Amino acid sequence: MRSRSQLLSLVLTRTVFALGIAYILLNLGRAIQTNYTTSQQIRTLKQEITRLTNHTAYLKNTIVYYKSRTYQELEAKRRLGLQRPGETVVLVPGNTDPEPTTVPAVRSDVSTKESPPTAFEQASTNALTWTRWFQTPLGHSN
Repeated sequence: MRSRSQLLSLVLTRTVFALGIAYILLNLGRAIQTNYTTSQQIRTLKQEITRLTNHTAYLKNTIVYYKSRTYQELEAKRRLGLQRPGETVVLVPGNTDPEPTTVPAVRSDVSTKESPPTAFEQASTNALTWTRWFQTPLGHSN
């Protein structure tokens, strides 16, 4: 009987030990998960702090600019049409694209011989002229 009670005691001891290790591992896993979640939140909050700090600096610079004499003069000129004594105001039109030009339709009754030379023909003629000029000896003209 003694062997049976020893066997039961051994099984009970090992079971309690295994449950204790499982409990420790479970709590360790929870601690790791909590630590990871907290680290993610800290990283996100630090990024938010950096963003807000940059935005605050931008707003402070904007306030300084709005308080500047330069901005006040520009706004007085733009909104109220004011100008300094002796200053001439010139209005420049906005930058707009030119109206597209329409290419006239080619008439079928006009022969191609009467039409002006194309850009390619003009470039070829120009290149030929320069080539002849370089090939002509000095003192001779065509």
